[in-house]
Amino acid sequence: MRLRSSSAGKKSGRFCGWETRGLTEHPTSSTIDQASPPSDGALVDPFVEIAALARRGGSHISFLTNAFRRIAAYFACPYAAIHVSYAAEVVQDDWHTGSTDPNFWKSGLQQFLTESLAEPAPRARLLRSRTDRTTAAYLASPVVDDNGRPIGAIALVLVPIADDEVEDRLSTLGTLARFASYTAGLVKSGGQGGGSTGPAAGSAAPSAALARAATCRTMEELAFAITNDLCNKLDCEQVALGIVVGRRVRVVSISGMDTVRRQSPGVVHLRGAMEECLDAGTPIAFDRAGGWATDQMSQSYRLHKQWHTATQGDAVVSIPLREAERICAVISIRKRADAPLSSEQIDSVRERVEPFVPALRLTDRAARSFVRHACDSLGESIKAVMAPRRLGRKITVGLALVAVTWFAFGTVNYDLTVPCIVRPAQIRHVTAPFEGVLASASVLEGDSVRQGQVLCRLDDRDLVQQRTELLAELAVLERTKDRAMAESMPVEVQLALANQHLVQAKLDIVNQRIEQTVLRAPMDGVIVKGDLRKSIGSVVARGDPFFEVAPLGDWTLELEVAESASADLSTAMTGLFAGYARPDETHEFRIARVLAEAQIRQGRNAYIAEADFTAQAGWIRPGMEGVAKIHVGPRPVWWITLHRVIDYLRMSLWL
Repeated sequence: MRLRSSSAGKKSGRFCGWETRGLTEHPTSSTIDQASPPSDGALVDPFVEIAALARRGGSHISFLTNAFRRIAAYFACPYAAIHVSYAAEVVQDDWHTGSTDPNFWKSGLQQFLTESLAEPAPRARLLRSRTDRTTAAYLASPVVDDNGRPIGAIALVLVPIADDEVEDRLSTLGTLARFASYTAGLVKSGGQGGGSTGPAAGSAAPSAALARAATCRTMEELAFAITNDLCNKLDCEQVALGIVVGRRVRVVSISGMDTVRRQSPGVVHLRGAMEECLDAGTPIAFDRAGGWATDQMSQSYRLHKQWHTATQGDAVVSIPLREAERICAVISIRKRADAPLSSEQIDSVRERVEPFVPALRLTDRAARSFVRHACDSLGESIKAVMAPRRLGRKITVGLALVAVTWFAFGTVNYDLTVPCIVRPAQIRHVTAPFEGVLASASVLEGDSVRQGQVLCRLDDRDLVQQRTELLAELAVLERTKDRAMAESMPVEVQLALANQHLVQAKLDIVNQRIEQTVLRAPMDGVIVKGDLRKSIGSVVARGDPFFEVAPLGDWTLELEVAESASADLSTAMTGLFAGYARPDETHEFRIARVLAEAQIRQGRNAYIAEADFTAQAGWIRPGMEGVAKIHVGPRPVWWITLHRVIDYLRMSLWL
C-alpha cells in the first residue's frame, strides 16, 4: 500500500507528551492487501458478531453503534471514536477501555477523525513518546453507504505498536469498516430501516448466507459457499470464483465440485476466460447469438468464445470484482443457452458478491502456511521497494543483492594468520681453542660486534715464556751449526739443521697459540649468547663454548601452523611479518621449508614452517615473537567465512 505524507501531520507537532512522526494517508485507489489482526484466535470473531447484529435487526443507528463497539473491542484500543451521518440521523460515539484517562487521547483523536471526515480515505499517523520512546498510532477508515459514498469515519488509537504493523492494522480496520457498511445495507433491505433501497432485493444475500460467510475458516470454504449459493439462486449450470494473484487468476471454487483440478480441460478454459476478464477490466459475456451488445460488454474476446464452444454453446459471463478500485477476484457463470443473464442481473451479481471480496482476502491470508506467508512477505517487500519514489530503498536492496551475489560467487585472496618466532638465519659459535686460563672478556650477550673485534683473551704468559725459550734454543743451534761447518764436520752440521727445524716447528705452534689467545668476532652480528664475566681467571678446557654470534639483517621465521590449516601450507608461499615490538612495521618473507613432523606447541599439535626474510631494522632480535600472514591464494568468499563452522559440524555431526 503506497503511503503519502500530509501537511496536516507536519502541523500537528508535539502534544500530550507525544511527538508525531508524520501523517500517512492511503488513497482510496490503493489496495488493502494486508490485514493481520492482533491474534489468530480472534480473526473471525468481529465478522461473526457483526453478522449476528445484522440478524437481530434493529435500527441502523443502533446497528452501526454496536458494530463500531465490536470493532473497537476487537482491536483492544484505549480510545476510539465514530462519526456517521446516515439519512437524517447522525451517529457520534466514542469508546474507552483500560486504566488510562480517555481525555488523554480524546482531543488528538477527535482532530484526526475530523481530518478523516474532510478527506475520506484510510489513513494512519504515528506518534512516539518523548519519555520512553513508546510508539502509538492513530488509524482511521471511512464508512460508506449502499452506493459506496462516504458517510462518515471510524478512528481509533493503538498503543504500543511497531512501525511495520501499522499498514496491517489499517488494512484490517478498513476491511471491518467495509463489512459493517455492507451489513448495514442488509439490515436496511430486511425491512427494518425504512423505505430507502439498498442493493436490489433479488440480489441481497439472506442473513443465513451472511452468517455462513462470517463463520468460514478458510478462503476455499467461503468461496464454495458463495458459488453454491449463487448457483442455486440464479439456477445456473455452473458458477466459479477465482482470486487474482498478480496478473494471473487462481480458480478456488466451482459450484457442485468439492475440489478444483487446475490442469483439467474445463478449469483451463475457465481460468483463461477469467484472466481475459481481468485484462479487460469489464464484464465479458458470450452466448449462442454471439454476445450481448451493451456498453459494458464486448463481443470480441476469443477465450470466452472458446469456453462457450467447449460448453456446447452455453451462455457464459465473467464479472470482475473490485476492492478499492482494484480487481481482486473474478466470478464466472455458465447458464443454459436459452436463459442468459441480462445486464441488470450481471450488475446484481456483482453487487451481491463484491462485498465478500475483503473477507475472502482476509481468510486467505489468515490460513496461509508458514512458507506461503514468507513468500508473500517477500513479494510484498519487493513491491514496496519497487514502488515509485523509493530510490533509497532501491539502492539499499541493490547493494544488498550485489553483496549476496559476491558472497556466493566471488573470490578473494585468503590469508592464513599464524604466530611466529624470529630465529637467526645462522649461528657462529666461538669456543676455547685450547686449555687455558681466561684472562678477560670484552663483550656481553646482546652486544653488536664487527668482524675481527676482540671478544675475549686467554692468559698467554706461559706461551710467551715458551716462545722465549724456543728462540734461545734456536740461537744455540745456529752457533753449533756454524762451528761444525768451520771444523768441516758435515755430520754435526746436518744434525744441527735437523734440530733447528724441530725447534722452529715448536716455535710456530707456540706463536699460533699466542695468536689464538685473542678470540675475535667471525663476522658482523650480535652476541646472542655468552657472558664470561664470572669465568675470568678460571681454567677452560678446549672446546668450551664462549659466545654465539648471529649475523644482523639475515633472519629466519619459525611459523607455527595449526593442524587444521596445514593442508594449505606449501613452500614458496609469501607473506608479511609484524612483530609485537613494532606492529606498525611489516616485512616480507618466503617459506623455505615445511618440517614433516608435527611438534607440540602450547599443548597442541603444530607444524613448523621456516621462512627466510631480510630486515636491516636494528630493533629485531632473536627470539622476538609476532604474527605472520601467509598469502594462501584466492578462495570463495563463502568458504572463507564458513569453512571453520562447516568443518566443526562435519567433525561433530559426521556430515
